[in-house]
Amino acid sequence: MNNKKTIAAMYYVTICSILILISITFNGTYSFFVASVVDNNADGRTANITAGSVSGISLNETVKIEPIKNMIPNDSITKTFVLNNPDNVSGTVSLEWQDVVNNLGNKKDLIIILKNVTENKDVITEAQKKQFPSASGELLLENVEVKASSSITYSLTIKYLNDPDNNQMTGDENKSFGATIKIKS
Repeated sequence: MNNKKTIAAMYYVTICSILILISITFNGTYSFFVASVVDNNADGRTANITAGSVSGISLNETVKIEPIKNMIPNDSITKTFVLNNPDNVSGTVSLEWQDVVNNLGNKKDLIIILKNVTENKDVITEAQKKQFPSASGELLLENVEVKASSSITYSLTIKYLNDPDNNQMTGDENKSFGATIKIKS
């Protein structure tokens, strides 16, 4: 009886060792990647390949805030943009500021109000409202999930505060701000 248990244990150890060896040899992983191939060309060439969390999510248009000059307190600008996901798989993206121009005397004089119009909810916290970027590459939104075959509409308002303690009118003439919002690559 002991001999049968010993042989069974040896088989078990041998099989486990072989599986571990195969896994190491072929760099085994439990990762799962989804790839979709989109053919937009008449000659049949592959036009776009997406894999993993990189998906076909896109902005409906370039979100560009042209540099605005000579703002006065309470001036604001509102832009609406849409994140589209035509894929049949959900995806996650981050949005970042690019081409930032912010040469106001007090950079905290601008606030950001971002609303998810699709779900009718505010996206930016009170603390984030006062963080208009001063350099390109800063994130506006991080890890936004866009469900398969859907879109999310956002409304972005940038407002120049009316803060009498800052005496804004004496230092910000000929100052401007502007930026572009892009999907972080």
